[in-house]
Amino acid sequence: MDKFIVEQHKEKDKKDDKYEYVENLPEGKIDQSIADYAKRYRIKIPEISIILAYTRHTTPEDATHMMESLRRSDIIIPESAGWEYSDFWLQTIGEKSSNRAEKSFETEVMRSQDGMKKDFVYIDLDKKELEKAKKNLIPVSKIMIDLLNKKPPFENALLIFKKCIEEGVHFQVQRELKILKNLAPRVITAVKESNLLKNKKNIEVFIYLGSFHTFIGKQLKKRGEKLDIIFPEKPYVYEKNIEIERKIRFDLKVTRQELVQAFFDYLQQLVFEISLTDQDEAVISQTIAKSITEEDIRKLYESSSGENIAGLRKSVFELIRKLL
Repeated sequence: MDKFIVEQHKEKDKKDDKYEYVENLPEGKIDQSIADYAKRYRIKIPEISIILAYTRHTTPEDATHMMESLRRSDIIIPESAGWEYSDFWLQTIGEKSSNRAEKSFETEVMRSQDGMKKDFVYIDLDKKELEKAKKNLIPVSKIMIDLLNKKPPFENALLIFKKCIEEGVHFQVQRELKILKNLAPRVITAVKESNLLKNKKNIEVFIYLGSFHTFIGKQLKKRGEKLDIIFPEKPYVYEKNIEIERKIRFDLKVTRQELVQAFFDYLQQLVFEISLTDQDEAVISQTIAKSITEEDIRKLYESSSGENIAGLRKSVFELIRKLL
């Protein structure tokens, strides 16, 4: 297998495409560790440890708790559904500028590198795979607008909403399985590609994912990876809608009350204009869930229109003020 990799290096040099052969190593299995994969294909690798950070990735502040690990790690694996092969090269040589005026989660990640040329390895669904997986997937936000405009009976609206959530969770499961299968071959390829890494005794891989994806951490631990898991806060509080999605993900029972609360959570997401941190939003979400009634949500649904977001915003804010 080492000979195979050397031959691919020669072909790579001819075409001047740094990452063209990244998929020539076959997918792994979800229960196959990096070490087991390397042993299976007779590839000599350093000892590899993984830090898995669960985080929100919408604001610059969301990257704060990851900075030390981002700077220290040898390989960085972002959550990146829809990536393209060019992203490898662009990020490695730093062409994805970390000096843009606007700040975002992504620019903070790049700023953390401070000129260091590390490998960013992509193991999520690529652009074509993402397009295929999402072909018949309708965003929850669009479903909510459609429900508000077409106004099916509330009972029917809940059923449509739940089906949409379930389809979204199924899509996330596809991503998680792909990530687990791609981890070993992509990391090993990155190590063999790098003159610096292939001679190191120990390599640290840093993965960051949204906090929905705890199945990945459980599976990595189960298959024997050398693993540390970090959360931005402990205990970690989930928004009500994410809590319900995670219940569906792990085949747990979702009560009617929880479904109705998640329905409202998505309604308020249509109108919130305040940028909140993960825990701020989660605490608000859970506080409202404890106080709101199904009748409150039914009235809001029946009196709102998807074409009048301003009116919906006013109704949601009035209801939240009453509850808080």
